[in-house]
Order: sequence, then structure tokens, then C-alpha cells
Amino acid sequence: MLEELKNMPAGVDGIRASGTVTREDYDVVVEPILEGARRDGRRVRLLAQFEPDFAGLAPRAAWEGLRVGMHHL
Repeated sequence: MLEELKNMPAGVDGIRASGTVTREDYDVVVEPILEGARRDGRRVRLLAQFEPDFAGLAPRAAWEGLRVGMHHL
């Protein structure tokens, strides 16, 4: 699961990862962060916090992470 961290410093986005991250997590959490940065004309500065129960990425999430990363380079 991914969730957006609130109360981050200006220009910094934050996410918390716990359990297994799914492709739907990317759609709900990561895509809006990237779209907001694109809309505002700013670079993405991301703080990622991994909880002790973080179990990794589901296969579709891994593929989506690669796709999203390549798209936004």
C-alpha cells in the first residue's frame, strides 16, 4: 500500500510504503504527484518512507514503476 505523506516541506512530496505495493497504488498515489509536478513545472523531489511491514512490489506494480519512471525522465 502507498499513501501520500502530508505536511511535507514546500517542493517535497512524500509517500509511505507498507505491505505489498500494487499497480492501483501507483494510479491513486504516484500518478497525481507526478501530474501535479508537471502541471506546476517543477521537478519531483520525493521522500519515500518504508514501514517495517513493507513486503515489496506486486509484479504489475514493478512494471508500472518502470513505465512511470521512463515516461517522466
